[in-house]
Amino acid sequence: MKIDTAGDTVWTKFYGHEILDFIHGLSETEDRGFIATGFVDNNATWKEGNVWVLRFDSLGDTLWTRAYGGENYDQGTDAIQTSEGNYMVLASTRSFGEGGADIWLLNLDESGDTAWSKTFGGVEDDNGAEIIPVDDGGCILVGRTQSLGSVNMDAYIVKSLLQVMSSGSLSLEANSTILPIVLFLLQEVDI
Repeated sequence: MKIDTAGDTVWTKFYGHEILDFIHGLSETEDRGFIATGFVDNNATWKEGNVWVLRFDSLGDTLWTRAYGGENYDQGTDAIQTSEGNYMVLASTRSFGEGGADIWLLNLDESGDTAWSKTFGGVEDDNGAEIIPVDDGGCILVGRTQSLGSVNMDAYIVKSLLQVMSSGSLSLEANSTILPIVLFLLQEVDI
């Protein structure tokens, strides 16, 4: 539902399938449309499902929808448009990564195709919550971790400078470790 500054309804739309679908994160795009992410599960099991990403225009009409994930529970939590026009989707995945749940960052092109993806975390549960763009072209990933820090859940912040190198490789850089707020040092990764 979109409302104006007076609180009046501009439009109302419904998105989804017959069973379990929900949206966790939504942000406005440069063209005044929206990018949203959440969860889609056509089996109603809550054990399987995928990250659901929706792109719609300023009137709420769907431009495209996509599902990303594997055989286990994967769920989108936040999405933004980058200054280059791509979309960054923050998710939690049990299908990929080190084990348990891991933070999953996807970079999608303007059509929703995956440009690259990267997981963060360890063998315990690590979950992404919010993605915040920063002026240097990177982003801050906010979440929680059981893999790093103390025995219980701790706040988890990854500050990444994400750059696609002219060679086609992806450079991921971040600050060093501080507990209980954890910052990763990431090396260059070829995609």
